[in-house]
Amino acid sequence: MTSSAQRQNKPRFSLRVYFSHHKHAWKHGLRQLSKNPLASILTIAVISITLLLPTGLLTVLTNLQQATHDWNKGTTLSIYMTPDATSAQFSYVQQALSNVSNVGNIKYISPDQGLAQFSKQSGLTNVIQSLDSNPLPGVFKITPINQATPAVNLLRSQLLALPNITDVKIDMLWVKRLNAIIKLLQQFTYGLAIVLALAVLLIIGNTIRMNIQTYHQEIEVMKLVGASNRFIRRPFLYSGLLYGLSAAIFCAVTLDFFMLWLQGPLNKLTELYSTQFALDGLSISQTLLLIMAGCLLGYIGSWLVVDKYLRRISPH
Repeated sequence: MTSSAQRQNKPRFSLRVYFSHHKHAWKHGLRQLSKNPLASILTIAVISITLLLPTGLLTVLTNLQQATHDWNKGTTLSIYMTPDATSAQFSYVQQALSNVSNVGNIKYISPDQGLAQFSKQSGLTNVIQSLDSNPLPGVFKITPINQATPAVNLLRSQLLALPNITDVKIDMLWVKRLNAIIKLLQQFTYGLAIVLALAVLLIIGNTIRMNIQTYHQEIEVMKLVGASNRFIRRPFLYSGLLYGLSAAIFCAVTLDFFMLWLQGPLNKLTELYSTQFALDGLSISQTLLLIMAGCLLGYIGSWLVVDKYLRRISPH
């Protein structure tokens, strides 16, 4: 009988009561934000800007990396002949190029063709026509079969060993250097994101700390009537989560508007190069990841502060 009575008196878990407590905590968290709307908006704006810095940098770098992705496939080498090279020497070099293993397509640009192209692109036709002789050498344009950097560098060394060759330029070397810079900036942005995430924790933690001080007497009364730390903590956790959620949504919307704003000047720039490129904002998965990160930072930041201060508060 005693054990049966103990089982009957033991509190049972009620799903309805559980959701009722969370509903009450959610409303209380909303009231905390709406109690001082100006301060809440400023806090959300600061958190949003903090999230926007690494997110925006990563988005821009991803777009830049995407723009240079196709350029890497078009690496060519320009082989400059000596200005006084004869037709026999040109034929010999062309035959030698066809025997090199990593050489794909071969295109020869004569001095006259090079001068005509330069005159058309530069608009200096009158100046060029006044020249006594053509200063441009003959150039072979080749496309390596293997586009890997070590293979291209080895090919360049082999081509420099051929006779009547003054220089060999890797036309897309700047793209590879740009990609290396992009990767370096991405690593820097990841480190910056970690530092700014800590800043978000501090901002949310400080905001929740001030909220706790506002409700200090109310918390003492709740402890006197037997409220658990979990019950008292829950509304503040929802407040922190709401700060992170609101800031992440505001960050995503601001970044999308920023990309749309940049698209107009970018279109004018790409028209000058007879190409097209569209900036990509955050994808759905990236937006959800940003929102989850904001909520998690808000939850953790509020948890650390609330747990610390609840241990200090004791009913008199």
